[in-house]
Amino acid sequence: MVEIHEPVRLLLELVENRWIRLVAMNPADGSIHVYRGGVFEPLSETVKLPETVSSANWFGGKLEHLPIARITATAAHAGSVC
Repeated sequence: MVEIHEPVRLLLELVENRWIRLVAMNPADGSIHVYRGGVFEPLSETVKLPETVSSANWFGGKLEHLPIARITATAAHAGSVC
């Protein structure tokens, strides 16, 4: 049996070592914050995020590092699926 804290510790190590990125979006105003160095930093307003309809659509079949993308249903309607 695995203690519940072990998977959490592993997840935190993956985030801290930047194997995965943790990003939070404020649903009220759309502002985006990226977790770096133990804190959430605002993502620059000048960055235009690519949009896609799903995570699988964004990373499927790719092995290289990918930038942050916005997952949104409107990408399908706008024809900007990545």
